[in-house]
Amino acid sequence: MTSVALLIVRPGQARAQSASRLRLQGVEVLTADALAGALQEHESAEPDVTALDLSLADVVDPASCARVREMLQCALIVIGDELAGNQAVEVLQAGADDYLPRPYSPLELAARIRALLRRVKEYSAGAQRRMEVGPLVIDTERHEVTVRGEAVELAPKEFELLLALASHPNELLSRQELLARVWGYDGSLSTRTLDVHIGRIRERIERDRTRPELILTVPRLGYKLAA
Repeated sequence: MTSVALLIVRPGQARAQSASRLRLQGVEVLTADALAGALQEHESAEPDVTALDLSLADVVDPASCARVREMLQCALIVIGDELAGNQAVEVLQAGADDYLPRPYSPLELAARIRALLRRVKEYSAGAQRRMEVGPLVIDTERHEVTVRGEAVELAPKEFELLLALASHPNELLSRQELLARVWGYDGSLSTRTLDVHIGRIRERIERDRTRPELILTVPRLGYKLAA
């Protein structure tokens, strides 16, 4: 299932660049120029993360965070003014999950949204003993994997790697993300280690490892698991 991010952010280059980055990583992005219409228009879309810009004219105060959380039931990152005293404390107390002061980098906004999406997915996955992604079935308690009804054996790191990909179906995970999640990457581990483990998993779950249908390579960026 594709993750959805809603950007209730002032239109301009920063929003466009953040949205472009997220879409490149497989995230569906919705945008809105004001809070008033966004809640009604996009409530049915059920976003996983919403970014709310406090500089919008109809965002009265940090208490707006509580209204957004109540209506959309999703993770929330607030963009505010770094000179506005205790604003960060106020919005976090009002229900926001993260705070980004202005001026901000579009890439940083995209990265923070991706971090929140990972947390949402991992929370959901942790609540599920059984995960199904396409022909794959993963039992997270027993550390068992079946593909097309047949059991396959994976080494512990291979299981962790497949689980990381399965937690974000159809989404690009960069090499750095995967190395950090599975190996606690500190900069000393060769990305060749990741490629070798991907190859081993493909040997077990793909019909033809030379023409993979499940674990797809995104050249120069990373991998994604097709749902």
